[in-house]
Amino acid sequence: MNRVFVVGMSICALCCVAIVALASQSVFLFRHAKTDGLRVVIGERGGAQIAPEYLNPAAFKDDATAPRLPRALVPEKNYDFGIMNPLTEGKHEFFIRNVGTAPLLVDIESTTCKCTVGGVSKKEVEPGGETKVTLEWNTGRNLFFTHGAVVKTNDAFNRTIELVVDGKVRMLVGSNVRELIVPNIEPGQDKDAEFLLYSQLWDELVVADISCGISDLKWQVVAMKPSEAPELDAKVVRRVRVTVPGSLASGDFADSLRIIAKRPKASPVSDSANEQTAASEESEATETEIFELAMHGTVLRRFALFGPVVRGDGVLELGDIRHGRGKKFVIRGKIRDEVRTLGECSVQTTPDFLKATFVERQGEDSAVGLYELHLEIPATAPACQFLGSPEGELVIKSSHPRLGELRYKVQFAITP
Repeated sequence: MNRVFVVGMSICALCCVAIVALASQSVFLFRHAKTDGLRVVIGERGGAQIAPEYLNPAAFKDDATAPRLPRALVPEKNYDFGIMNPLTEGKHEFFIRNVGTAPLLVDIESTTCKCTVGGVSKKEVEPGGETKVTLEWNTGRNLFFTHGAVVKTNDAFNRTIELVVDGKVRMLVGSNVRELIVPNIEPGQDKDAEFLLYSQLWDELVVADISCGISDLKWQVVAMKPSEAPELDAKVVRRVRVTVPGSLASGDFADSLRIIAKRPKASPVSDSANEQTAASEESEATETEIFELAMHGTVLRRFALFGPVVRGDGVLELGDIRHGRGKKFVIRGKIRDEVRTLGECSVQTTPDFLKATFVERQGEDSAVGLYELHLEIPATAPACQFLGSPEGELVIKSSHPRLGELRYKVQFAITP
């Protein structure tokens, strides 16, 4: 009896495994109910279809009554044009062959923004024939180019065919960085930042002007050999240094450098005075390109607090304090200014029970403007919350010529 039970359970387990295996299949292959040797493919997306010739070798061999199906074969789906000049037209022909036994229908479904279809030589291709799809494009200005078209067919196994054109575009005027990041700026102290301006087409480059929203921005251009920056593969390279003034307001800033670059035309050599004059006038004619480069950085605060409870936005986040226990905090402060002392200083707090003392560090620390802020929430403070509404505040008043009054938000909660 036990042996029969074990055998029965084993058979049930094998059936369950077979069911799970079949359920995990997305495509099934069956013999045709009426035609011997013919197979049918049933899939989740396409439904029931006659299987192609390579799955029905016996059914299609020397059988004039077998169903005829188109089959698309694309020898080349991706074309790499290598390197082209910017704003240049290009063209390439893709071939689609019909290796099936029925006419193949070919048409364009869509194209990307910089790629257009020059034409499809045949929209209906007989078995054994081929059609030609011509793609045309404009390289634009970006360094890397990838565009193409989607072709639709009546081949059940190649409903859509993606044809792609890609390559690199020579840089007319470009930079070695995608954006210029200016190092942190100390208040009142100018800061330099450098980048390389280059061209892969021009043999000469003159920076005529650099401007942005920062009125006091200064700039300087230094010539350098292209061999000093081989990774740019450039014909001409210039090192550009911009100086951002330290008079900017504290905090983050972002702007865009508008660079006007020119390529002077070479003056032909001439012997006569008239020819020299004409050559001089011709040399004044130039090619001009405007290049924009994003720039951002941070001007440090003239006075800043540091410590675990100081958030990036300057809020003092003291956290949750159990009622009756109280808590003390020590926060460091630094002055970034020519005057390294606050002078006469007073501190006011909200709520009133929040105690604050401002102490200047002595010794070598006093020369670099370091301070300590001592905060205390006494154990006698009532249960309350100052997490936004209402919100605590710390006000530091000093006789410093540029700092004046400093305000900081304070957030905390005293829980029962």
